[in-house]
Amino acid sequence: MTAGLPDAVRLDLEELARRRRRFVVPLLLGALSSYAFVLLAFAYWPGLVRREVVGAFNVAYLLAVSQFVMTFVVGLVYSSWARRVSDPLAARIRGELERGDTERALAELARRPANPHPARRAVTQEV
Repeated sequence: MTAGLPDAVRLDLEELARRRRRFVVPLLLGALSSYAFVLLAFAYWPGLVRREVVGAFNVAYLLAVSQFVMTFVVGLVYSSWARRVSDPLAARIRGELERGDTERALAELARRPANPHPARRAVTQEV
């Protein structure tokens, strides 16, 4: 995937992937653990989930709502992390690639002949 890329870009891409993995995997495992806990509570502790908290509102409702809260928390935490860590590194990579494309394009233009298709002179006939 990174074959043919400049070393600086390749190293930055590897760093971006490493940082993302180090952040996303624990976040994912935490969210999945929360979900698994809710499923286990519903399956194996029915007495606990039936316990009323306020009126007819019981622990089962709290656990269900906690999944919505977890979804929003994961989204907010990831977007905050991406804005601080991932986006600046991705912008640097994009800039390096764009500069490299510009440099390659300029080098290609320098190698081309100045006028590969010279204008043809109009042949005029004298009458």
